[in-house]
Amino acid sequence: MVYGKHENIEIDINKLVVLPQVRKQKNEKIDELVESIKQNGLINPIDIAIMDSEHFKSHIAFINGLWKANVDFKPYPSINGLYYVIIAGHTRYQAICQIDKEQNSNSKIYAKVHNAKTSEEILSLQLDENIHTAPRIEERAIAIIECYYLGLQTGKWVTKKDFINENKSKFSPDVLNDALTFSNLPTKIQEYILNKNIYYQVGVELGKIDTLINDYEKKQLGKNHTEKELNKAIVCEYLIMLNEIKKKQSLKKAIDCIRGYKQMFEDSFKPKDELDQEQISWFNEGVERQSIEYLQRQKLQLNNLKKELSTSKINGMSELLTLITELTGLKTDEEKKVLATVSHSYQKTIANNIRKNT
Repeated sequence: MVYGKHENIEIDINKLVVLPQVRKQKNEKIDELVESIKQNGLINPIDIAIMDSEHFKSHIAFINGLWKANVDFKPYPSINGLYYVIIAGHTRYQAICQIDKEQNSNSKIYAKVHNAKTSEEILSLQLDENIHTAPRIEERAIAIIECYYLGLQTGKWVTKKDFINENKSKFSPDVLNDALTFSNLPTKIQEYILNKNIYYQVGVELGKIDTLINDYEKKQLGKNHTEKELNKAIVCEYLIMLNEIKKKQSLKKAIDCIRGYKQMFEDSFKPKDELDQEQISWFNEGVERQSIEYLQRQKLQLNNLKKELSTSKINGMSELLTLITELTGLKTDEEKKVLATVSHSYQKTIANNIRKNT
């Protein structure tokens, strides 16, 4: 047995196919990688698969269906009708493109070719790649979600339990179950969280109450609502929750916030008499506890007010405004202008403080 044997090829960097990924933010280590490649060259080749036109179009259709995208296969480069698709090494590819841009050159890249011609084979390889490279949790979740839904389409498994049993040797049942729970969320909400705007684990907790949110919105809208009205109400509810969650200073507080919403949704289905009795019991537990909780909330609010506004928070608010526009159609241009003004003022204040202290 010979391990690690693959065909290796040299290929023009501009002939490679880079399919859109859910995560859009710049990889934090890409600048370090650029410097490493400049000094030492490309130590590890990227991984690619060679797909014919039929399988490539089918793979594009799967991506569009899963992530509600509108990717067109036509602009992608091919060589004699074959598409050289990157499976792993996207950051290495981006780093070399950045170097080419700086140096106004057009490089070739060394690539390891895998025997994968279908979506199932490619996603299976990407899932296995996650075992060896220990990527961030969001990237691992994307690979799991894509494999799960493709398997449902092809009939490889029928239920989540089937999928978990099939892949428990690769990841723990908890890791698999968390990713599938996260996938309950609306696609745009998933994308927002996967781009590191909010903790991934918060997304998992939101996924746990997805059915409850759907039921709650149906109850609030009554019987005579359309599916479009329901979907809009659901995404609005998520946006409201995301706005509150972003204010929390820790994962624990964010999860507590979700549990508070969960309790509110569940309470809406309880008979009024039962709710009244629960409230009476709570008040009967004593004024002292209520007073302590109130003072703790006040202290937290004061501490939050004392904290300076940071650029990262401004950027996060801008992301949320963009998401609101995408999901509801509401225009947020004016709000973004206000944020831009605040950001400029903040940067100016920081610069003045630096000058005063130097």
